[in-house]
Amino acid sequence: MTKLRIKEAAVRLFFEKGYGSCSMRDLASAVGVEAASIYNHYPSKEDILATICLELMENQLKGLHNIIHLRRTTVAQLEQFISYYLKFQIDNWLAFQVTHTENKHLESKHEATFKKLRKSFENQVLELINRGIQEEKFYSLDSEIVLNTLLSALRWRQNSPKKLEK
Repeated sequence: MTKLRIKEAAVRLFFEKGYGSCSMRDLASAVGVEAASIYNHYPSKEDILATICLELMENQLKGLHNIIHLRRTTVAQLEQFISYYLKFQIDNWLAFQVTHTENKHLESKHEATFKKLRKSFENQVLELINRGIQEEKFYSLDSEIVLNTLLSALRWRQNSPKKLEK
């Protein structure tokens, strides 16, 4: 329970203050525990950030995997992915923002794992786009440009979840 409260407080504080400006004392104060007791649950502040980022990416991958492995047309899969990705952002708004703005603070193994998960996610969306191009359901464009444009358009970082709900 305390570990979950620490993670939830970290998501909020990392979003509000930024990872670099948030101290373990800030986290402890938000949770209502001594700073030293946080170390009973997480070895470091970076481990808290890694937990946030990696869990979010793993959950995104699971959702995408479920969409891609349904027996539907490529067009329907892409439409479902877009709906899923926007809803995922709404449902995980703060963690999504923290993940996409603060992952730059991940080091060593956490950074490598995060990049591997993100690349896997992007590659699966890219495969979906390429399949649509091969089936002549999508225009034959540079699929990596399409991927980056699509994900950038869907990442609405500057907007609130209320705007996304529309």
